[in-house]
Amino acid sequence: MAAILSFPGDDTIQAALRHLQNGECVALPSESTYELVGSAMSERAVETLARFAAPTALPAILIMNDDDIADCVPNLRGEGLRVYRKLGPVPMTLQVESASAPSILPAAAKGLLMRDGRLAIRRPAHAIYAELHSVGEPLIAVPLEGAVDAASTARIVGEHAAAIVDGGAAQIGRTPSIVQTNGRRCHLTHVGGLLPEELDELSRCRIVFICTGNTCRSPLAKVLCERMLADRLGCEPTELAQHGYSVHSAGLAASNGSPASSEAVLAAAEYRADLSTHQSAMATIELLLWADFIFAMTQGHWYTLQSIAVDELTPPRMLSPRHEDIADPIGGSPAEYRTCALQIAECLTAHLNELIEA
Repeated sequence: MAAILSFPGDDTIQAALRHLQNGECVALPSESTYELVGSAMSERAVETLARFAAPTALPAILIMNDDDIADCVPNLRGEGLRVYRKLGPVPMTLQVESASAPSILPAAAKGLLMRDGRLAIRRPAHAIYAELHSVGEPLIAVPLEGAVDAASTARIVGEHAAAIVDGGAAQIGRTPSIVQTNGRRCHLTHVGGLLPEELDELSRCRIVFICTGNTCRSPLAKVLCERMLADRLGCEPTELAQHGYSVHSAGLAASNGSPASSEAVLAAAEYRADLSTHQSAMATIELLLWADFIFAMTQGHWYTLQSIAVDELTPPRMLSPRHEDIADPIGGSPAEYRTCALQIAECLTAHLNELIEA
């Protein structure tokens, strides 16, 4: 039987690295189940990994960080890329269409990883995977159905693993969900740790507009953007979620629950956009973190957003391509609100193709 090593521990990590560098397979914990891992450069390891491959437990090349994603699948885009960016390590194996396995890989490894012209990649959520870069070779992981702890893993892998790293009970206990990309969209082909409703929410292109009080400018930008996207896609604004979009607005100094100003409602209506049910909301870190586009109404808003010290935040941008402020019409005449709406509409027109192609 395979040796069982306790994690964490420097000796455990060094032993696991030695086995991998020697072309042996090691069973490692993950958030989903335990996974059998081996070097893609070792014919012996690839043969062993192939024994445990299954339709719901796909062999996948291990991704350790964002740079690995760019190197392995430079054509990853749209919904698949958004899911990885928003969640990082997730209980998911992603099959990327029209991808080719890295040229460095031997034919046997490419044959194991490629299915129907798709390359499988996997980024497990466990601390031990951050230690594997020093192997110096691409690694392949195969999730083990039913391997929920070290003991059950030992029964499953038998003599096929040189060692099992005991990281305690798997958090989820099910093999990762399998998600296939299809152009810019993706869909779930096997439900594991990532649920369909979670994939649906995370894969949408989230667009966020930011102003101060969230009663005039950013709400106008939101509903005008929804109307423009819907017109381009041939649907109603209420159907945008089905087309992969989620549009929001918030204020940096907003009180929650205030309606849009009556003048803003009238200005929106001239563009066939509805602001009548709007309720103001304060900008939150969660809203911003999951945003794919963050548009600020003024340079003041932009500077404030820039000062948020969160590495994962999408870089905020000015709504105006010319970096001009969208003037605040609060307290102004209906004509000033119409001017504001026109300025917002012109700025949105400049961004629309980019949003459609996201």
